[in-house]
Parts: sequence; structure tokens; C-alpha cells
Amino acid sequence: MIFDYKIDQLLLRLGVVEDILLKELLKEVRQISARLAILEAARLKDDQLILSQLSQLLAIFAPRAAYVSLILGGEMPLTVGSTATATVVVLDQFGQPFAFDFTANPPSWTVGDAAQDSLAAGSTQDTETITSLAGGSQTLSVTVPGVANGSASLSFTNVAPAPVATSVQITTSPDITG
Repeated sequence: MIFDYKIDQLLLRLGVVEDILLKELLKEVRQISARLAILEAARLKDDQLILSQLSQLLAIFAPRAAYVSLILGGEMPLTVGSTATATVVVLDQFGQPFAFDFTANPPSWTVGDAAQDSLAAGSTQDTETITSLAGGSQTLSVTVPGVANGSASLSFTNVAPAPVATSVQITTSPDITG
């Protein structure tokens, strides 16, 4: 009977200790859960920041219209009365050709001396036909809206055509007998 009493007392004390331990354990679990929630929120915020910065980095390397280049086709120097075709090419920041909508952003073409060369629309939006009217040095310029460095120019020379004999006159001298 004394044993039973002591066992009951021990069991009662164990129950109290168990309650205290459970309460402490529950308190620790709540604190750890709160810390984990804070860490998770910080991780999500960091992930969003990393993704944002990564997107900005990728945007740097995404091809975009950076500058233009002019190509003048035909024989040079350009003979007065002949034509040549100028083509504007849009390049990306890495110097590679960039697909560009010239219909939405038509190039504006000019020559330094309109009395020396005339301009006419080419067969496509990115071309212009140049007709040489007089000899001399000339500058062709183009500006393309929507391109960061959208202007380019080049110089070329117009030359008069070589003279062509249109008639031949033969005269004889009185000393020649025939």
C-alpha cells in the first residue's frame, strides 16, 4: 500500500513534469515556427530581388536596334547618268543584323548636294535609288527613327562619262593621190 501511494505520487509528479515539458516543447516549436516564417519571407524577398536583377542582366544582353550601317551598291565612282542603290542595315549592340520594321520607322535619306544627285524610293523600305546628275564628291546620309544611333553617312564620287566619239571626219591632203 505504501508502494501504491508512492507510485501514485511519482506518476502524479511525472504527469506534472510531462505537462511542463510539453508546454516548453510547444513554446519552442512556436518560436522555431515563427523564425522559419521570418526566414521564408526573407528568402522569398531575396528570390524576387535575384529574379529582378537577373531579368535586368538578361535585358542588357537581349539584342536591340543599336545603330545603322549604309551600303552603297553599284560601280564606284558613280558615272553621271547612272544609278546606284543604297541600303540601310540596322545592327544590334553586338554588330549583328537586327530585324527591323522599316514600314513603321521609315528611313529619311538626304544628299549633301541635290543638284549633283537625286534620290528616289528604292524597291524596299530599306533602300533608296541614287541617280548621278553631275560630277564631284557627294555625301549620302540616312536617319532611321527608333534606333539608338540611327544615323549614318558615306561619301562617294560622281564622275563624268568618258567622252565618246560621235562622228569621224576624214580629210585628205592635196598631196595624196589616189
